[in-house]
Amino acid sequence: MDHALIAQAAIAAAVAWGSGLRLYLVLFVLGMLGRFAGFDLPDALAWLSHSVSLGVTGLLSLTEFFADKIPWLDSVWDALHSFLRIPAGAALAASLFPELGGAGMTTLVALLGGGVAASAQLTKSGSRAVINTSPEPI
Repeated sequence: MDHALIAQAAIAAAVAWGSGLRLYLVLFVLGMLGRFAGFDLPDALAWLSHSVSLGVTGLLSLTEFFADKIPWLDSVWDALHSFLRIPAGAALAASLFPELGGAGMTTLVALLGGGVAASAQLTKSGSRAVINTSPEPI
């Protein structure tokens, strides 16, 4: 098996998993890697390395960081972002495989990426819901 394909699949899985936890931070890190570290982003993700994208995703990452510190806001934030993180994980995973060419393989990669993002998101939001409603500090 091609080692480059394995590395590409590992990056896609990590990006999908990270998207399920902190979508904006993943977008920010990908943009920073593309802009300053020589990481070759696929054409579909090249916009992430633009200054405006870096500013917006950086600001949203910072906002999410502080939203996590307020229990009720954290629960609301996670609930609302469930609708963003999972499809974004699917789209990012599929975007990292631009050379697949076939709609069937792209769909398969998107489904796998969405599944990884969903498992991370559901684990995070489920555990946070229990922690945020717990009367004692955890």
